[in-house]
Amino acid sequence: LAPCDGDVKPHQIVKPSGKHKVKVRSLSTVSETPKGSPALYKLNNRSQSDVCPQAITSIIQHEKREVDQVEGQRHFRKADSSKGEPPASTNGPESKMSENQFSPHVQLPATNSGCQQPPQTKESGSRKIRSLLELGIICLPGSRDRNGRAVVEVHGDRKEWMSPLVTAHNVCELLLYLHSLPRREVRELGLTLVINARKKPVPVHLYRALLMVQEQTLHTVHSIIMLKDKDNCPRPEKHPGLQIDMVTSVRALNKTVEASQLTSDLGGTFTYSHFHWLQFHQKLVSFMADLRGANSLLHNAIKKVDSRKQMHAAQEVQESIQEQRVLMKEVLEDAGLVTLQKEGGTLLARMKKEEFRFSQSEDYRDALESMTDLYNQVEEKLHMLVMRSNESLQQLEFLHKLRETEAKIISVGTWFSSEGEQSLKNCETIDDTQVGTEKILQDFNLLLSHSKE
Repeated sequence: LAPCDGDVKPHQIVKPSGKHKVKVRSLSTVSETPKGSPALYKLNNRSQSDVCPQAITSIIQHEKREVDQVEGQRHFRKADSSKGEPPASTNGPESKMSENQFSPHVQLPATNSGCQQPPQTKESGSRKIRSLLELGIICLPGSRDRNGRAVVEVHGDRKEWMSPLVTAHNVCELLLYLHSLPRREVRELGLTLVINARKKPVPVHLYRALLMVQEQTLHTVHSIIMLKDKDNCPRPEKHPGLQIDMVTSVRALNKTVEASQLTSDLGGTFTYSHFHWLQFHQKLVSFMADLRGANSLLHNAIKKVDSRKQMHAAQEVQESIQEQRVLMKEVLEDAGLVTLQKEGGTLLARMKKEEFRFSQSEDYRDALESMTDLYNQVEEKLHMLVMRSNESLQQLEFLHKLRETEAKIISVGTWFSSEGEQSLKNCETIDDTQVGTEKILQDFNLLLSHSKE
């Protein structure tokens, strides 16, 4: 995305005199066809931010007013629904999943500026992302451009863009979320956005969202290509801070993204069903969240078992033994871990069988590999925890016996240094008669009996 000099304003405005109108000149550049490599810009030529600060300030202020209007509409619809009218549906053209089918464990990437909204719970943020994904206006099929970047298809002609849920802030969050899904090496390359604008102009929400994304994370979007019908669609409005390559044919688009990496909506042969993607993604996100929870539980338990502290008394050792037994009971009876042990292997096998639906998707293969690795880690850590706990309990039992023996020796030593030594002195006598000898023997037996006690 083309950099914008910090000392240049987004629009140059000439003050009117008399009846003259204000003239606005845009600073963004729109090329008719991609030039050279699909890398539309080089990193060493880019400024710290691709967006003029003045443009971002203006966009955010405008978007804030827009969000207020949307919130007002939502309150109005709630009032109508309380009177018996059903709320408007925001579902897209694909068959939609029910409310409880989508996992509430979607993790949003951390944000720091443009996309921030008033504080929201993790569940509400996940629900919002789920609803945006269900609209089907922006998709991540799992394909790659000629340079290995993840391709995001933006369907600008769909009616779901009119949903009140579609705001620049929400689209920004959706783009950031989609960017977080591919593996790290692919994420670092940035996304290639292919915008289908052949039937109607792209909604302004998308341009604003792209500005926010670029202000927030510089390399999230690497290049933007807009496919349009030269005869039916007017030339798009220029947008400061965004560089968009415009193509008027699929053949020109294929110079950046091969036909085999484009879905049928863009004239390609890449196999993709958004409904099946949603189903798989729901199971993937939920399963990965359960695996991460179990992995963290086992990791913390292993750390506690491996921790060593000085225990000088048998009572301290006994308490440590009891604590470890309680810990193992809680871990092994954890509902999430028990469910994974019973159903995790079966679920993983079922998801592997869905490969025929995503045979061309690199994201599917990467996700399945990550999921399998994490599942194996959980199994290994569970086995490791049981082994180390058994070894630790054996050592603690031995230490408990040792501390008890030490306590007895110390007790005998204390008794002998006080009472025993005096009793032994009392046994010493020069009387060598039979009566005296028997008395000494009795005293020694009594002394021995006391020492054993």
